Amino acid sequence: MKKLFLTHKQGMTLIEILISISIFATFMTIVTSSFVGILKIQKHTAAFLELNDNVSTVLNRIVAEVQFGYDVKIRPGPSQGGGPCDDFSDNGSGVSSGCKLFFTNQFGEGTAYGLGQIGSGPSATGAILQQVCDTGGISCSSDQLTSSSIDITDLEFVAVDPSAKVPLIQILLSARSKLYPSLTIKIQTSATPRFSTVSP
Repeated sequence: MKKLFLTHKQGMTLIEILISISIFATFMTIVTSSFVGILKIQKHTAAFLELNDNVSTVLNRIVAEVQFGYDVKIRPGPSQGGGPCDDFSDNGSGVSSGCKLFFTNQFGEGTAYGLGQIGSGPSATGAILQQVCDTGGISCSSDQLTSSSIDITDLEFVAVDPSAKVPLIQILLSARSKLYPSLTIKIQTSATPRFSTVSP
């Protein structure tokens, strides 16, 4: 029998293995941190899209109802000497700008929009509220229109030319994400009632 002897042993030294492991660990650290950064950007983008979509949907609803409504009144908020922005019993005479909007919708129902506070303390958030009362004003229902993950920080209705036969109503809104409070959005839109003037 022939004996085979290996004259050249192939292998890696301990130093070569340690260098390989450190290069691999450095590469994995770079890849992992990039992946985590991409996930954070994706979550931030998703929060922005939710904020924008929800606010835009609510504003489109308000605009559509105002366009087919009549007898539009804007009421002042606390900073303008009026009542709270979610107090829909304050349906007096109108002003040129405020935080509450009253009108009669296309079905003859009394409709109101305003900025309300949901919850109390540091966890309280602002929300757009809607109240609809039947034609006789006997029965009313209130709804929160904006998502609970969104904080509406400001809502203002402005009659651009209240003396015009069909005035332009501007709606200005500021909101932020509860998940990312630094993520804010400001939107302005406008609506023109088709049938009536803004009540002074």
